[in-house]
Amino acid sequence: MDIDNNMHMKVWAMPSMRLMCSVPLRDEPTAIDFSPTLPVCALGYSDGQIRLIEIVGNQPKEITNPHTLEQHIGAVCALSFCDDLKVYCSSSLDGQLKVWDLGNR
Repeated sequence: MDIDNNMHMKVWAMPSMRLMCSVPLRDEPTAIDFSPTLPVCALGYSDGQIRLIEIVGNQPKEITNPHTLEQHIGAVCALSFCDDLKVYCSSSLDGQLKVWDLGNR
């Protein structure tokens, strides 16, 4: 994964180093995590928002997040998936740690 000058995150397949897709970004993320078992990536931003991106084929798709109003007040500083429990966690500079139901996204 890398971010180019045009604010696109490039996702590479390992170990072949084949470009899987390019995800347009609205801003530079402050935190990124990839699910180890699902084709999902989480992006956290300085305004406290979190985007979930489904990476299937070469056309990434943003997953509608019903928790938009419950997101952080401060910049997101860490994201982590726990696929066994079907949750992901986020922490931010507002001092909160939140656990999100990945089933409800």
